[in-house]
Amino acid sequence: MSFFLSYIGPGAGIAAAGTLLVTVIAVATMLANFAFWPIRRVWRWIRLPKKGKAQVRRVIVMGLDGMDPRRVERLMKDGVMPSFSKLAEQGGFYRLGSTVPPISPVAWSSFLTGTNPGKHGIFDFVARDPRTYLPKLSSAEVSQRPSRFGTRVNVKGLRKSEPFWKHLGKYGVSSTVLRVPITFPAEPFDGSILSAMCIPDLRGTQSSYTFFSTEVEEEDDSHSGGLWAPLEREDSGWKGILPGPEESSAKDRSRLEANVEIRDAADGRYTIKVGSEEVDVSAGELSPWVRVSFPIGKWRKMHGLVRVQLQSDGEKVTLYVTPIQIDPARPVLPIGFPWIFSNYLSRLIGPYATLGLAEDTSALNDGVIDDATFLKQAEDIHKEREEMALELMNHRTKGMFACVFDGPDRIQHMFFREEETPEGVSKEGESTTIDRMYQDLDSLVGKTIQKVRRDDLLLVISDHGFTSFRRGVDLNCLLEQEGLLHWKSESTGRGAYGDIDWTRTKAYAFGLSGIYFNLKGREAGGILEKNEVSDLANKITALLMDLRDPESGDPAVSKVYRSAEAYRGPYSNEGPDLVVGYHEGYRVSWDCASGYRSDSIFSVNDKCWSGDHCVDRSLVPGMMFASRPLESINGRGFQLVDLAPSILRWFGVKPPGNMDGEAIRFSTSNPTG
Repeated sequence: MSFFLSYIGPGAGIAAAGTLLVTVIAVATMLANFAFWPIRRVWRWIRLPKKGKAQVRRVIVMGLDGMDPRRVERLMKDGVMPSFSKLAEQGGFYRLGSTVPPISPVAWSSFLTGTNPGKHGIFDFVARDPRTYLPKLSSAEVSQRPSRFGTRVNVKGLRKSEPFWKHLGKYGVSSTVLRVPITFPAEPFDGSILSAMCIPDLRGTQSSYTFFSTEVEEEDDSHSGGLWAPLEREDSGWKGILPGPEESSAKDRSRLEANVEIRDAADGRYTIKVGSEEVDVSAGELSPWVRVSFPIGKWRKMHGLVRVQLQSDGEKVTLYVTPIQIDPARPVLPIGFPWIFSNYLSRLIGPYATLGLAEDTSALNDGVIDDATFLKQAEDIHKEREEMALELMNHRTKGMFACVFDGPDRIQHMFFREEETPEGVSKEGESTTIDRMYQDLDSLVGKTIQKVRRDDLLLVISDHGFTSFRRGVDLNCLLEQEGLLHWKSESTGRGAYGDIDWTRTKAYAFGLSGIYFNLKGREAGGILEKNEVSDLANKITALLMDLRDPESGDPAVSKVYRSAEAYRGPYSNEGPDLVVGYHEGYRVSWDCASGYRSDSIFSVNDKCWSGDHCVDRSLVPGMMFASRPLESINGRGFQLVDLAPSILRWFGVKPPGNMDGEAIRFSTSNPTG
């Protein structure tokens, strides 16, 4: 899906600026911290503001992205999730209201800031540039400027409002944070952090694999999820060129590359050489991590990690190469704080995935890898994260520890197709990949429970639930039919909303859930007057609420939110004017989300990506398990936005005034539900 691959900065320029200094900076920082540690501790103790009495010694937050409370309830009832059941009996099991819309970057931003999107400014994976109408990554911006000595790089986080752990640090409470989404670039605070969602690969994309084949004659970048490249026969095997990042200098711009060689080895195995590193694999085997270096001139290199998988039927040979991850041992971007933290973790558990969206859903969608390979990839990433988390949990004996696991989200996205027919009929009674994954997570929760002590609090949470995605809805096609959107007479075919005629368009769908008005004075080519906004909002809302699928007669939309109702804060005007909450089984179509034109409002979703949560928030609530009973807030259910102020209160810290959530109190009973 092209808009997920939003280009956020040329990777090689990053390398030119960063790689040469990484070791020097890391060592200098470590020595400086060691030398000044006693002075800093005393000075910090003197300057610390006073806080109230803490109710906890340590809070452990285990985030399971996308875990659905309805499925959890069913599996607990079946007796196959004993650790979750134990936690529910000990403390409680609760629904957790998500955000508008219930999309991971929006929801996790509200979790870590305690604010609604109008205050943290994240409304989707992508944001639109009102000057050009083009999509850009909503949470981070990487820019570069050529210079005589290389490239000057600036990495800027776009999320507003401080994370609650930074506020804890001001009161002397340290934290360890692992892979919580929307924390890139890593920001300084009292603790350590490894960032997650929106960390790019070395090509500067959000995820771009490479697929070599003896049947590909020249490079082909038309596949939204990756680059296809030729594999040429030579006497000893096959060879290809792995495209790397681009390097910019004051004089020119060039692409860095690494050689790829494949040789037959004994007993049906193959030796694959990527750059200077070799690995032996059998056909169909996903290799361990392979380090790959891209030389920059004579003295510098950019370092990454890949995994490879070779397939051969005797005539056709293919080689899948994962997106090139930033090597955590030698990072070229601030993926962790302190800078040396990612290197420390690499020494602790070995090489590991760093890409924000590390599980390669695009390769599975494109048929480049099969189900088994994707599941192997997801399982290995989970094992890396689990080993990392359980080890660091031992070190963080007081303060706050948080770690998010992405596996539930990725596997549900890709394997909902196992659970129902194309018509939406459930295949009951069958053991599914998703159910088995939930049971595996029960083991993780069990290991975590064993580490919880008397004064600790364990929270197991998800940011949203999940449902099926059977039918796509092209809202731009609907707006076109109503005369509210117009396309240029000649199409470029490039998507990304570039073919819309803005001189005649009043409204357009953008991203996964939003509709924007082409407002005069706000958009560069705006034509809608402010006094027309209310009538247009009413008209589009009525159209959406009346929209029915011609195949089934079912309504496609559950609710439409107006920006003024859904958001409060200084950045509310940067979000969509209308937010569409779809019914279960429906979601924005692939073409609409990527800015392409199509001829039909409804379409069949035939991709492996068959589950989703981009529906109305009421249909996909998150969940929360707590090791202590919690008291309801004024009779309403708990919200994701409540957790930041609650954790602050439990440590005796008063939440800042900008937080929207309410602090949750401990209870003497356990009203599970």
